[in-house]
Amino acid sequence: MISILLMLIYPLAIQYERKGLCIILLPLYIIAGFLSFLANHTEMSLIYGWPRKGEWTLSKRLRRLSYLSGWRGTLAFWMANYTDKFDPDGYHADPYTR
Repeated sequence: MISILLMLIYPLAIQYERKGLCIILLPLYIIAGFLSFLANHTEMSLIYGWPRKGEWTLSKRLRRLSYLSGWRGTLAFWMANYTDKFDPDGYHADPYTR
């Protein structure tokens, strides 16, 4: 449920990186970062296992998980593509560009 909430507020929170409405969106950006950490270490750990060293946020983990086969890899790939569409650079968690 945390990851669903994160996906809902992500499009607004990432606008902080675009430098638009910085003062207004900074709290949402911080909340989204905390939710990413929380989802990565709770509910996503139930699906994918415990994160590896250095994978503090869900975005870092999605890059690696997108290569898995089966429904888990499909879910990670979908989530990575979703975050990429809203990122100012266009590759927030895209496994093919980093």
